[in-house]
Amino acid sequence: MPLTGIEIFKLLPKTNCGKCGVPTCLAFAMQLAASKADLSACPTVSDETKTKLSEASAPPIRPLTIGTGTRAVKIGGETVMYRHEKRFENPPGLAILISDKYSDQDIDSRLERLNNLQFERVGLTLRPEMAAIKNDSDQVDRFISVINRVKQNIDKITTIAKESNCPVAVKSANIDEAALLTDQLTKAGIKDIVIDSGSRALRQSLEDQIFIRKGALAKLRALGFPTIVFPCEMTQDLMKESVIASTFIAKYAGIIVLSDFLGHSLFPLLVERMNIYTDPQKPLATKEGIYEIGGPNENSPILITSNFSLTYFIVSGEIENSKVPAYLLVKDTEGLSVMTAWAAGKFVADAIAPFVKKSGIGDKTKHHTLIIPGYAAQESGGLEEELPGWKIEVGTREAAHIPAFLKSWKAR
Repeated sequence: MPLTGIEIFKLLPKTNCGKCGVPTCLAFAMQLAASKADLSACPTVSDETKTKLSEASAPPIRPLTIGTGTRAVKIGGETVMYRHEKRFENPPGLAILISDKYSDQDIDSRLERLNNLQFERVGLTLRPEMAAIKNDSDQVDRFISVINRVKQNIDKITTIAKESNCPVAVKSANIDEAALLTDQLTKAGIKDIVIDSGSRALRQSLEDQIFIRKGALAKLRALGFPTIVFPCEMTQDLMKESVIASTFIAKYAGIIVLSDFLGHSLFPLLVERMNIYTDPQKPLATKEGIYEIGGPNENSPILITSNFSLTYFIVSGEIENSKVPAYLLVKDTEGLSVMTAWAAGKFVADAIAPFVKKSGIGDKTKHHTLIIPGYAAQESGGLEEELPGWKIEVGTREAAHIPAFLKSWKAR
């Protein structure tokens, strides 16, 4: 387990110099323990202490990065058994299986799905990341040619280093054997390892994942590595495969290999992964600004909402459904919904008005009519005082009523 703040404090110089930006060494230690500060911020810490803290505070499961550039996938680095204890750090990579027995046409179609299947959700782009190439033919030349084919395809969309360090995967008949293999590799100087426990049955594989995570958190360093699982080899039914994959997103795979990517089976897995690997203490937020929906013009309505991503997603979706081009102002409310932000004083007249003025939305339309959510109706009077020359109109309380409201809307 990571060091506590007190344990870190005992290793610090205890000068309370404040050069790290925190008044005392104890406060700095607490921030280090909470991953809110970096040890490099302390100018007087010794090299010996840096080494001790680096080794002692390393996560139980070694983090590693697969690939380079914008499509690199980081896995591992986990520190807890359950998400409510802290958070899960790095979501598992989703890989499509490519056998060297497949035809070139089939390989190309799978790579096309890997590259093009993506979904927009609450302001985020969700997509799979990886290809797993399997040597089924037992022909070295064919295997290498498939690897090159996949690499050339990926090179079209991202820069891949010609020379990079690749993690080593170990496959074993059981966990004890896996631990022996990883121990041999680490002694040989290889640090980036992925564990395949060898099981291809759901129950045993799930038990393996739980055992490996518990062992790593108990400081069994031989098990402190990300894992890879193969739902593609556990069933012939694609939908059942997706259900199995969903199990390993929650429990505790680093890489999940699927036999194919299809939109209707991939999308639920991407959403599940996003939800589980979102920090529960940090709400999803959309960037503050003006969002143009449907190609608005100088006569289009102007609506405003909070930057809680789910709120933005729902409101923008209903505006699109209305087929009425509109401007949507998104106010930074620190990721809070309209009602919560209003109650917290973050979506009130004296906060909204400066944003409206600064946004420049007034230069985009002939009319100066701002439509506020029905749940913030109390702010209409204050906004008209804060925004001279503007008219404030109270919109709907429920997003589902937005299409009917906009279809009948006319600027005053």
